[in-house]
Amino acid sequence: LYERVRTAFSAVQDLIETTDVTALCEAIVKVALPLVNADTCAVMLFNDQNELVPWACQAPAQHDIRLSRTLVEQVIQQKAGVLASDALTDQRFSSAESVVLSGIRSFLCVPLTASNRIYGILYVANSSKVAAFSQTDLELITGIGTGAGVALANAFLAHQLSEEARTRESLGRFLSPVLVEQVMQHRLDISRGGEEREVT
Repeated sequence: LYERVRTAFSAVQDLIETTDVTALCEAIVKVALPLVNADTCAVMLFNDQNELVPWACQAPAQHDIRLSRTLVEQVIQQKAGVLASDALTDQRFSSAESVVLSGIRSFLCVPLTASNRIYGILYVANSSKVAAFSQTDLELITGIGTGAGVALANAFLAHQLSEEARTRESLGRFLSPVLVEQVMQHRLDISRGGEEREVT
């Protein structure tokens, strides 16, 4: 157990240093899979329409990753991880068509959070073994999810700052620094026709 905790802690440190979102999601999958007895893993993030979109996943051949809406809602609403030892008989999810069709037997699902914001979910599963995961596994994956959430917050912030820097550079070719700042702070609206309007 100590070795697994140390591996998880080291992995989280590496994740936090990654600022590219795609590379980060792929790294989360690579970290989570060997940490527990899983053969399936997916990182799903919320888009601008508040829909979960897969960013990275790994699964056995000809195996679809289908997430139960009930599962996702529980993880998001409670902001806590979920462990199912046998998804096909677990009363919380056994009636979900997605669980039946996926054939998944055991799974863990945790939120990717930072500063009370949920960026998405981390899902790991075993497609054939019942009771593949323990409470300790849930705690380890929860720790990975928390670290990954912080890493995602940093990555999105880095992306935002990079975009703002590019925008400033582009606007700086045509506007004075004062007007650039007003545009960036949404106090000045520049219409397509070139008309400048103060935003109240």
